[in-house]
Amino acid sequence: MIIIEQLKKVKDTRSHINQVYPVMEVAFVVITAMICGQNKWTEIKDFGEGNIEWLREYFPYENGLPTRHNIAAIMRSVVPETLLEAMVGWVNLHREKHAQPIISVDGKVLKGAKASKQQHPLYMVSAFDVDEGLTLTRARIYFVNLM
Repeated sequence: MIIIEQLKKVKDTRSHINQVYPVMEVAFVVITAMICGQNKWTEIKDFGEGNIEWLREYFPYENGLPTRHNIAAIMRSVVPETLLEAMVGWVNLHREKHAQPIISVDGKVLKGAKASKQQHPLYMVSAFDVDEGLTLTRARIYFVNLM
């Protein structure tokens, strides 16, 4: 499975003593649960418990699943750039496996309704794979030259 290879890139900041639950196992259950529409820590925990046999086809889960609080804490300990690298790598490998997709690039400006000189709008750009229905990446743009 492509995602498992990519999850090897994920690093966490926990000491070895505190690694009862491997970060790859936790990240895998979180990602698969989120793909299935489970977005809250309790939903992710419930998804994992309900699908533990399937999850064990990919990872041993020798210590079972962590509590919802520990899932959240472990995910907070992940180095964000490494998780992003793994996810983008997974999506790109999936994309390359198929025919050349149509990638839509979309920009948005988010700002309040009140006109003010102190207002600093948020500029966002995203890339979307039309054929697969996947958002490939989303990023904040810090400077936009509108001229």
